[in-house]
Amino acid sequence: MYRDIHNKGKIISSWQCENCFSGPLGVSVVGDTAYVADGSGGLKVLDMSQPERPVIIGSADTPDYARSVAVAGNTAYVADSESGLQV
Repeated sequence: MYRDIHNKGKIISSWQCENCFSGPLGVSVVGDTAYVADGSGGLKVLDMSQPERPVIIGSADTPDYARSVAVAGNTAYVADSESGLQV
């Protein structure tokens, strides 16, 4: 879900991934890119430059269950349950 904070939180977009396994568990946004922790589906990377039409531009499988993600610079850090931190 993408909200316009200048318009009383009006929802301007939502993303339903047909090939995702668990649905978004955690998200980190840097500029026009959203990094989504997708449980057993690993990490999904979305282009949000047109928020009404998010597009998957990348993904990475993780060994376990991606629960959250943080991004610093060009690096994504995924908390991956029993497999610990995946970089």
